[in-house]
Amino acid sequence: MGDLILSREAVLSPPGADSSLDALSVGPDHEALALWSDGAGHVAVTVQVGRELTRVVRLREFGEVRYPRVQPLPDGMILIADSRLRSGSSYNA
Repeated sequence: MGDLILSREAVLSPPGADSSLDALSVGPDHEALALWSDGAGHVAVTVQVGRELTRVVRLREFGEVRYPRVQPLPDGMILIADSRLRSGSSYNA
């Protein structure tokens, strides 16, 4: 396999000064989805296309997720999931 050439770039914009990046993915329409938290229990997802911040979704309640993944879904929906099972969890969600 040869070099992988990336043709798009983005500069991620955190939703707050104390925000830290917890997860990042790129959707099928080249949008960047970033999951941010601030250590005080505030969680937000930003959606960006290139350098333009197109949407910020702030979550009011968000349980503990140790290894988060964020993905776009149809109709503007967003999926946030934990990629690992907690000790003692069943395999069914």
